Amino acid sequence: MDLITELEAFLPSLIKLRRDLHKNPELSGTEVNTAKRILAFFAQFRPDEIISKIGGQGVVGLEDDYLVTLSGLERLT
Repeated sequence: MDLITELEAFLPSLIKLRRDLHKNPELSGTEVNTAKRILAFFAQFRPDEIISKIGGQGVVGLEDDYLVTLSGLERLT
């Protein structure tokens, strides 16, 4: 199964995560719980690499030639 197919399978849980995060907002720059939840969500996919603490609490996942963020996929090559 390729990454896009896997992500599409997780779309309902991604939508739930987004809704939960919006119900429990954190102040800008102090999104510790948000970052932990996003990190746990990304870990389900076992990406090649997860990078955290970007600009404070930012989290991204790297898989093959893709950058995975909560806002979508970006092809790196």
